[in-house]
Amino acid sequence: MIDIIDTYTPKDARSALSVMLESGELVELYEDRDADKFSVGWVDALSDTHVRLRSLDLAGRLEGIQVKRLDWIERVVTGSDYLLRRMALLEQRWRNARLWPERRVTGSLDDLMLDALTLSLEDGTVVTISVGDEEYSGPVVKLSDDAGTIADLNNYGDRVKEVSFRTADIGTLCLGRDEEQIGQFLMGKNP
Repeated sequence: MIDIIDTYTPKDARSALSVMLESGELVELYEDRDADKFSVGWVDALSDTHVRLRSLDLAGRLEGIQVKRLDWIERVVTGSDYLLRRMALLEQRWRNARLWPERRVTGSLDDLMLDALTLSLEDGTVVTISVGDEEYSGPVVKLSDDAGTIADLNNYGDRVKEVSFRTADIGTLCLGRDEEQIGQFLMGKNP
C-alpha cells in the first residue's frame, strides 16, 4: 500500500521517519513535493535534526550514505511501485536485501551530520554537501562543532578552492556514492 506523508515541520518528518526506522521499510525522501529529485533508501539513524539514509541508486544498487536535515524533507513516501521495483532489483543482486556492508559511520545520534563530516576529516573521504542551491564535493579539511571547510574538487579530482560552511546550513551530505568514489579515485591521482 502506498503511503504519502507531507511533512510541514521537522517534527512531522521525524515522526514519519521514526516509523520507517522501526519497520526497516524502503522510503523515498523528497526535498520538494513536485520535484523529480528524491532519495531512496532505508532510514538507519534518526536524531532531532537529521536523518541518515542507506541509499540505493536508480539501478537498485546499494549506493552510499546520505545525511539530510529534517527541515529539508517535504515528503516521505513508502510502498510505491517505484520502491517495489528498487527492492526487486536489489533482491535480484543480493540474496538478502537487508544486508549492508557496514560503514564506519556510527558515532553519536546527537549529531549525524557532524559524525559524517568528522569521518571525512579524519580519513580524507570525499563527501558531497548541499548548502542552499550549491553543491560542493571533496574532503573536509577543517571542522569545528558548528563550521568547517571542504576542499572542493573539479571533475578531474583537482582541488579548485576551499569553501567554508556552517554545519547548520548543510541540507544534505552524501558519502560513498559513485560520484564520491570517482572523486576519491581522481583525487588520489592528483596529489
